[in-house]
Amino acid sequence: MGLYESLASAFDVLFPINPLTAAFIGVAAPGNELLDVGCASGAQIIDLAAHGWTCVGLEPSVAMLSVADKRIRAMGLHNRVTVQPGVMQDLARLFPLPRFNVLLCLGNTVPHLEQPMQLSHFMHASSNALKPGGRLILQLLNYRKVLRERPGSLPLIEKGGYTFSRFYQYRADGRIDFITTLEASDLHEEDSTVLYPFTVDQVKEAATDAGLRLSRLCSSWDGQEWQADSSVFAIAEFIAGS
Repeated sequence: MGLYESLASAFDVLFPINPLTAAFIGVAAPGNELLDVGCASGAQIIDLAAHGWTCVGLEPSVAMLSVADKRIRAMGLHNRVTVQPGVMQDLARLFPLPRFNVLLCLGNTVPHLEQPMQLSHFMHASSNALKPGGRLILQLLNYRKVLRERPGSLPLIEKGGYTFSRFYQYRADGRIDFITTLEASDLHEEDSTVLYPFTVDQVKEAATDAGLRLSRLCSSWDGQEWQADSSVFAIAEFIAGS
């Protein structure tokens, strides 16, 4: 079972949405659409629907899609929020024309791309899927800090009866094996996922090459200043050109 298949039932307990995320994105004007690439359980786009957004979620995990779809239907939001299978590499095929006012890729999803060329393709696809003036908002770990300090593990998460352990192993090819264990009273799931540690500078360069302009670079959803050597997270907002 893959990491996100096993995480589906526990995801919202372990990683609850931050209400400041919606404040950062803002209230939608009538007819505005938002795409969340790697939407997981759909909790974020369901929350954004309450702020006026018509949302589409793209997610590769069948289990996550099932959780999201059931919640959307139970809340009667199927006319405002939809989810469908897909990965970052599918963006150009699924949405080849300008459509969205905002495109999200949150929760350290970007490092699941396998190489810099895929990051370049994703940035170009994002630019093409956004209307002029549309916003691409990315959230990822500060891998400049990670690669300098080379931690062997990330902080243990213990919530709602779940324990989620996370470890890093650094590969000779520059990538990172992200090794996880999810435990509960009747559950023990282990997984390993390969991450490409894209730095903020690499992301900025790929975005600029795709015609996207950096608008904001923060370390948190409340707009705290980004510090390259010390910030744990990066939140970068880019604007699509005309």
